[in-house]
Amino acid sequence: MNNMKLKKAIKPLKIMLSIFIMALLLYMALTAFLPKVAERWLPLKHYVIVSDSMDPDIKRGDIVIIKNPSYDKLKTDDIISFYVDANLDGNKEIVTHYIYSVELDNSGERIYRTINAKKEAPDSWSLKDADIIGQSVYTLPKIGKFMMFAQSSIGRLTMIFNLLIIIMIVYLLDYKPLGVKENKRKVKNEKE
Repeated sequence: MNNMKLKKAIKPLKIMLSIFIMALLLYMALTAFLPKVAERWLPLKHYVIVSDSMDPDIKRGDIVIIKNPSYDKLKTDDIISFYVDANLDGNKEIVTHYIYSVELDNSGERIYRTINAKKEAPDSWSLKDADIIGQSVYTLPKIGKFMMFAQSSIGRLTMIFNLLIIIMIVYLLDYKPLGVKENKRKVKNEKE
């Protein structure tokens, strides 16, 4: 009898854990396979730091969690992620740096200057509100190395393979041959 109570108590926990795992897998798949869609629809975004420009504050391989910016509240020393053609090759990359200054131009539009963590000199570019993706709210150390692997071709294949193995294990552990429940019911009815 106690075993039945325990099973009934554990069932909601299994359901909640399953929902959480599915949501996490959906999030990971969305960010790995469709990063532009994830960037547009999720309230918090994450970016892996791939250079040493923010070291020692944020190291290569750390993940920066950012929220949508409140442009009028951004100020000097806030950490922001933004699009900029940093290599001057015509391609905009995502960069994460400190705000060095915020000024208004003649038309009243905000112009941002940024600086890296070494704070030797401000970056050569100027940004506008439209360039800024978000403001940093938290940093997760070292997890970015796993995310970079997950976004690589071999990482995606590994994730799919592991997911299939997990599904097979769960199926095998929870597998009950058809008719087992029916037989138990028949036995109960015959005893009565």
